[in-house]
Amino acid sequence: LAFDPQFQQRSSSLLHTDWLGAEQKEDAKSCKSVLERIKADWVVVDHYAIDITWEKEIRAITKRIMVIDDLADRKHDCDMLLDQNLGRVPSDYSSLVPNNCSIFLGPSNALIREEFWKLRHKKKNVNKLDPHILIFFGGTDLKDYTRRTIKLLNSMGLASVEVVIGKNNINQEKIKSICNEMNYNYHVETNQMERLMHKSDMYIGAGGCTILERIIMRLPSVTIAVAENQINPLKLFAQTGACIYLGNGRMLSDKIFKESIFRALNEINLLTNNCEALCEEFFSERPQWLRKLFIKQ
Repeated sequence: LAFDPQFQQRSSSLLHTDWLGAEQKEDAKSCKSVLERIKADWVVVDHYAIDITWEKEIRAITKRIMVIDDLADRKHDCDMLLDQNLGRVPSDYSSLVPNNCSIFLGPSNALIREEFWKLRHKKKNVNKLDPHILIFFGGTDLKDYTRRTIKLLNSMGLASVEVVIGKNNINQEKIKSICNEMNYNYHVETNQMERLMHKSDMYIGAGGCTILERIIMRLPSVTIAVAENQINPLKLFAQTGACIYLGNGRMLSDKIFKESIFRALNEINLLTNNCEALCEEFFSERPQWLRKLFIKQ
Protein backbone atom coordinates (compact mmCIF):
# COMPACT_ATOMS: atom_id res chain seq x y z
CA LEU A 1 0.00 0.00 0.00
CA ALA A 2 1.07 3.52 -0.70
CA PHE A 3 0.72 5.28 2.63
CA ASP A 4 0.20 8.95 3.25
CA PRO A 5 3.29 10.46 4.97
CA GLN A 6 1.13 11.36 7.96
CA PHE A 7 -0.09 7.78 8.34
CA GLN A 8 1.93 6.78 11.39
CA GLN A 9 1.45 3.97 13.86
CA ARG A 10 -0.43 4.89 16.99
CA SER A 11 1.95 4.71 19.92
CA SER A 12 -0.46 4.38 22.86
CA SER A 13 -1.74 0.99 23.97
CA LEU A 14 -5.23 -0.03 22.87
CA LEU A 15 -8.22 0.08 25.19
CA HIS A 16 -8.79 -3.68 24.80
CA THR A 17 -5.14 -4.79 24.67
CA ASP A 18 -5.62 -7.51 27.29
CA TRP A 19 -8.27 -9.23 25.18
CA LEU A 20 -5.64 -10.55 22.75
CA GLY A 21 -3.74 -12.50 25.38
CA ALA A 22 -0.36 -11.68 23.82
CA GLU A 23 1.63 -8.86 22.26
CA GLN A 24 0.38 -8.04 18.75
CA LYS A 25 3.67 -8.93 17.04
CA GLU A 26 3.83 -12.22 18.92
CA ASP A 27 0.24 -13.06 17.96
CA ALA A 28 0.86 -12.08 14.34
CA LYS A 29 3.92 -14.35 14.20
CA SER A 30 1.78 -17.30 15.35
CA CYS A 31 -0.89 -16.48 12.79
CA LYS A 32 1.64 -16.13 9.99
CA SER A 33 2.76 -19.73 10.41
CA VAL A 34 -0.81 -20.82 9.64
CA LEU A 35 -1.58 -18.25 6.96
CA GLU A 36 1.59 -19.04 5.01
CA ARG A 37 0.33 -22.60 4.53
CA ILE A 38 -3.15 -21.45 3.52
CA LYS A 39 -1.88 -18.76 1.13
CA ALA A 40 -5.03 -16.70 1.71
CA ASP A 41 -6.00 -13.98 -0.75
CA TRP A 42 -7.78 -12.11 2.05
CA VAL A 43 -7.24 -11.91 5.80
CA VAL A 44 -10.29 -10.63 7.72
CA VAL A 45 -9.53 -8.99 11.08
CA ASP A 46 -12.28 -8.61 13.69
CA HIS A 47 -10.70 -7.87 17.07
CA TYR A 48 -10.66 -4.79 19.33
CA ALA A 49 -7.06 -5.47 20.43
CA ILE A 50 -5.62 -5.52 16.89
CA ASP A 51 -4.49 -2.49 14.91
CA ILE A 52 -1.87 -1.45 12.36
CA THR A 53 0.89 -3.16 14.37
CA TRP A 54 -0.55 -6.65 13.80
CA GLU A 55 -1.73 -5.93 10.27
CA LYS A 56 1.66 -4.71 9.05
CA GLU A 57 3.18 -7.99 10.21
CA ILE A 58 0.59 -9.93 8.15
CA ARG A 59 0.76 -7.68 5.09
CA ALA A 60 3.66 -9.56 3.45
CA ILE A 61 1.84 -12.91 3.26
CA THR A 62 -1.60 -11.94 1.93
CA LYS A 63 -2.95 -9.99 -1.02
CA ARG A 64 -5.60 -8.07 0.90
CA ILE A 65 -6.64 -7.25 4.47
CA MET A 66 -10.20 -6.45 5.55
CA VAL A 67 -10.96 -4.99 8.98
CA ILE A 68 -14.31 -5.18 10.76
CA ASP A 69 -14.58 -2.48 13.42
CA ASP A 70 -17.17 -0.48 15.32
CA LEU A 71 -15.01 1.66 17.61
CA ALA A 72 -13.09 3.93 15.19
CA ASP A 73 -10.42 4.37 17.86
CA ARG A 74 -7.21 2.98 16.27
CA LYS A 75 -5.24 2.97 13.01
CA HIS A 76 -5.29 0.14 10.49
CA ASP A 77 -3.23 -1.09 7.55
CA CYS A 78 -6.08 -2.48 5.45
CA ASP A 79 -7.53 -2.49 1.95
CA MET A 80 -11.13 -2.58 3.13
CA LEU A 81 -12.90 -1.56 6.33
CA LEU A 82 -16.46 -2.35 7.43
CA ASP A 83 -18.31 -0.61 10.27
CA GLN A 84 -22.00 -1.58 10.40
CA ASN A 85 -22.95 0.87 13.15
CA LEU A 86 -25.80 3.33 12.95
CA GLY A 87 -24.55 6.89 12.56
CA ARG A 88 -21.08 6.21 11.17
CA VAL A 89 -19.66 8.73 8.66
CA PRO A 90 -16.49 8.51 6.49
CA SER A 91 -14.70 11.17 8.52
CA ASP A 92 -14.71 8.80 11.52
CA TYR A 93 -12.05 6.73 9.73
CA SER A 94 -10.39 9.26 7.41
CA SER A 95 -7.29 9.53 9.61
CA LEU A 96 -7.28 5.88 10.66
CA VAL A 97 -6.87 4.02 7.35
CA PRO A 98 -4.72 4.46 4.20
CA ASN A 99 -6.04 6.79 1.51
CA ASN A 100 -6.77 3.94 -0.89
CA CYS A 101 -8.76 1.87 1.61
CA SER A 102 -12.37 1.13 0.61
CA ILE A 103 -14.68 2.02 3.50
CA PHE A 104 -18.19 0.55 3.90
CA LEU A 105 -20.30 2.10 6.64
CA GLY A 106 -23.74 1.73 8.16
CA PRO A 107 -26.45 -0.93 8.50
CA SER A 108 -27.01 -1.31 4.75
CA ASN A 109 -23.56 -2.95 4.60
CA ALA A 110 -24.22 -5.28 7.52
CA LEU A 111 -23.09 -8.91 7.43
CA ILE A 112 -26.52 -10.34 8.11
CA ARG A 113 -27.26 -14.00 7.38
CA GLU A 114 -29.35 -14.91 4.37
CA GLU A 115 -32.02 -16.43 6.64
CA PHE A 116 -32.87 -12.93 7.92
CA TRP A 117 -33.04 -11.50 4.42
CA LYS A 118 -35.49 -14.18 3.30
CA LEU A 119 -37.88 -13.28 6.14
CA ARG A 120 -37.57 -9.50 6.01
CA HIS A 121 -40.80 -8.88 4.04
CA LYS A 122 -42.79 -11.86 5.27
CA LYS A 123 -46.03 -10.62 6.83
CA LYS A 124 -46.08 -10.15 10.60
CA ASN A 125 -49.21 -9.93 12.73
CA VAL A 126 -48.67 -7.98 15.93
CA ASN A 127 -50.61 -9.61 18.75
CA LYS A 128 -51.51 -6.89 21.24
CA LEU A 129 -53.74 -9.15 23.36
CA ASP A 130 -51.12 -11.85 23.94
CA PRO A 131 -47.80 -10.36 22.77
CA HIS A 132 -44.95 -12.77 22.07
CA ILE A 133 -41.79 -11.53 23.84
CA LEU A 134 -38.19 -12.50 23.04
CA ILE A 135 -35.48 -12.04 25.71
CA PHE A 136 -31.77 -12.04 24.80
CA PHE A 137 -28.98 -10.21 26.64
CA GLY A 138 -26.00 -11.59 24.72
CA GLY A 139 -23.70 -14.54 25.15
CA THR A 140 -22.69 -14.08 28.80
CA ASP A 141 -25.14 -11.66 30.49
CA LEU A 142 -22.87 -11.22 33.52
CA LYS A 143 -25.39 -9.00 35.32
CA ASP A 144 -28.11 -11.63 34.93
CA TYR A 145 -30.64 -9.33 33.26
CA THR A 146 -32.26 -12.43 31.77
CA ARG A 147 -33.63 -13.78 35.07
CA ARG A 148 -34.62 -10.29 36.18
CA THR A 149 -36.62 -9.80 32.98
CA ILE A 150 -38.27 -13.22 33.24
CA LYS A 151 -39.52 -12.40 36.75
CA LEU A 152 -40.83 -8.99 35.65
CA LEU A 153 -42.69 -10.40 32.66
CA ASN A 154 -44.25 -13.09 34.80
CA SER A 155 -45.38 -10.51 37.35
CA MET A 156 -47.02 -8.60 34.48
CA GLY A 157 -48.99 -11.67 33.42
CA LEU A 158 -47.16 -12.13 30.10
CA ALA A 159 -47.24 -15.78 29.13
CA SER A 160 -45.79 -16.07 25.61
CA VAL A 161 -42.05 -15.68 26.15
CA GLU A 162 -38.95 -17.00 24.38
CA VAL A 163 -35.72 -16.89 26.42
CA VAL A 164 -32.37 -17.15 24.60
CA ILE A 165 -28.99 -17.36 26.36
CA GLY A 166 -25.43 -18.08 25.29
CA LYS A 167 -23.62 -21.28 26.17
CA ASN A 168 -21.21 -19.28 28.37
CA ASN A 169 -23.94 -17.89 30.60
CA ILE A 170 -22.97 -18.85 34.15
CA ASN A 171 -26.63 -18.89 35.24
CA GLN A 172 -27.79 -21.47 32.70
CA GLU A 173 -29.30 -23.92 35.16
CA LYS A 174 -31.05 -21.21 37.19
CA ILE A 175 -32.52 -19.69 34.02
CA LYS A 176 -33.62 -23.09 32.74
CA SER A 177 -35.29 -23.81 36.07
CA ILE A 178 -37.20 -20.52 36.21
CA CYS A 179 -38.27 -20.91 32.56
CA ASN A 180 -39.67 -24.33 33.36
CA GLU A 181 -41.46 -22.89 36.37
CA MET A 182 -42.99 -20.05 34.30
CA ASN A 183 -43.63 -22.29 31.28
CA TYR A 184 -41.43 -20.04 29.09
CA ASN A 185 -39.55 -21.43 26.09
CA TYR A 186 -35.80 -21.80 26.75
CA HIS A 187 -33.02 -21.81 24.12
CA VAL A 188 -29.23 -22.08 24.48
CA GLU A 189 -27.03 -20.83 21.61
CA THR A 190 -29.89 -21.18 19.13
CA ASN A 191 -29.33 -21.14 15.37
CA GLN A 192 -32.96 -20.14 14.85
CA MET A 193 -32.78 -16.51 15.99
CA GLU A 194 -34.31 -15.20 12.75
CA ARG A 195 -37.34 -17.47 13.26
CA LEU A 196 -37.72 -16.43 16.90
CA MET A 197 -37.44 -12.76 16.01
CA HIS A 198 -39.94 -13.04 13.19
CA LYS A 199 -42.63 -14.63 15.35
CA SER A 200 -42.06 -12.21 18.26
CA ASP A 201 -43.88 -8.92 18.80
CA MET A 202 -41.23 -7.38 21.03
CA TYR A 203 -37.62 -7.93 22.06
CA ILE A 204 -36.07 -7.18 25.45
CA GLY A 205 -32.29 -7.29 25.58
CA ALA A 206 -28.91 -5.76 24.86
CA GLY A 207 -27.34 -3.98 21.90
CA GLY A 208 -24.67 -5.24 19.52
CA CYS A 209 -25.30 -6.78 16.11
CA THR A 210 -28.81 -7.81 17.17
CA ILE A 211 -29.84 -4.16 16.63
CA LEU A 212 -29.50 -4.73 12.89
CA GLU A 213 -31.19 -8.12 13.05
CA ARG A 214 -34.12 -6.51 14.88
CA ILE A 215 -34.39 -3.82 12.21
CA ILE A 216 -34.50 -6.31 9.37
CA MET A 217 -37.07 -8.39 11.31
CA ARG A 218 -39.08 -5.20 12.08
CA LEU A 219 -38.96 -6.06 15.77
CA PRO A 220 -39.37 -3.24 18.33
CA SER A 221 -37.45 -3.49 21.57
CA VAL A 222 -36.70 -2.39 25.09
CA THR A 223 -32.91 -2.28 25.40
CA ILE A 224 -30.11 -2.02 27.94
CA ALA A 225 -26.43 -1.45 27.06
CA VAL A 226 -24.32 -4.24 28.58
CA ALA A 227 -21.02 -2.91 27.13
CA GLU A 228 -19.59 0.56 26.50
CA ASN A 229 -19.52 0.14 22.72
CA GLN A 230 -23.29 -0.51 22.73
CA ILE A 231 -24.22 2.86 24.22
CA ASN A 232 -23.99 5.19 21.21
CA PRO A 233 -25.61 2.78 18.71
CA LEU A 234 -28.50 2.18 21.13
CA LYS A 235 -28.96 5.93 21.67
CA LEU A 236 -29.16 6.42 17.90
CA PHE A 237 -31.50 3.45 17.58
CA ALA A 238 -33.81 4.95 20.20
CA GLN A 239 -33.81 8.29 18.37
CA THR A 240 -35.37 6.56 15.35
CA GLY A 241 -38.38 5.63 17.49
CA ALA A 242 -37.83 1.90 16.93
CA CYS A 243 -36.83 1.06 20.51
CA ILE A 244 -36.92 2.26 24.10
CA TYR A 245 -33.41 2.61 25.56
CA LEU A 246 -32.87 2.28 29.32
CA GLY A 247 -29.18 3.17 29.56
CA ASN A 248 -26.54 0.86 31.01
CA GLY A 249 -28.85 -0.56 33.66
CA ARG A 250 -26.72 0.47 36.64
CA MET A 251 -29.45 2.58 38.28
CA LEU A 252 -32.43 0.87 36.64
CA SER A 253 -35.16 0.01 39.15
CA ASP A 254 -37.68 -2.74 38.60
CA LYS A 255 -40.39 -0.06 38.66
CA ILE A 256 -38.86 1.88 35.75
CA PHE A 257 -38.04 -1.33 33.89
CA LYS A 258 -41.64 -2.56 34.17
CA GLU A 259 -43.09 0.85 33.23
CA SER A 260 -40.90 0.89 30.12
CA ILE A 261 -42.12 -2.56 29.08
CA PHE A 262 -45.74 -1.43 29.57
CA ARG A 263 -45.03 1.69 27.53
CA ALA A 264 -43.49 -0.38 24.72
CA LEU A 265 -46.53 -2.68 24.68
CA ASN A 266 -48.89 0.31 24.56
CA GLU A 267 -46.88 1.86 21.70
CA ILE A 268 -46.12 -1.40 19.92
CA ASN A 269 -47.74 -0.43 16.62
CA LEU A 270 -45.77 2.84 16.44
CA LEU A 271 -42.50 1.12 17.38
CA THR A 272 -43.12 -1.62 14.81
CA ASN A 273 -43.91 0.94 12.08
CA ASN A 274 -40.65 2.75 12.83
CA CYS A 275 -38.76 -0.56 12.58
CA GLU A 276 -40.43 -1.20 9.24
CA ALA A 277 -39.33 2.22 7.99
CA LEU A 278 -35.72 1.47 9.00
CA CYS A 279 -35.91 -1.94 7.33
CA GLU A 280 -37.02 -0.28 4.11
CA GLU A 281 -34.29 2.35 4.39
CA PHE A 282 -31.40 -0.01 5.07
CA PHE A 283 -32.45 -3.40 3.75
CA SER A 284 -34.47 -2.91 0.58
CA GLU A 285 -31.65 -4.76 -1.22
CA ARG A 286 -28.09 -5.90 -0.57
CA PRO A 287 -25.21 -3.74 -1.82
CA GLN A 288 -23.38 -5.29 -4.77
CA TRP A 289 -20.26 -6.19 -2.79
CA LEU A 290 -22.37 -8.16 -0.29
CA ARG A 291 -24.37 -9.87 -3.04
CA LYS A 292 -21.13 -11.35 -4.29
CA LEU A 293 -20.44 -12.80 -0.83
CA PHE A 294 -23.88 -14.19 -0.03
CA ILE A 295 -25.52 -15.07 -3.34
CA LYS A 296 -24.28 -18.20 -5.10
CA GLN A 297 -23.17 -17.54 -8.64
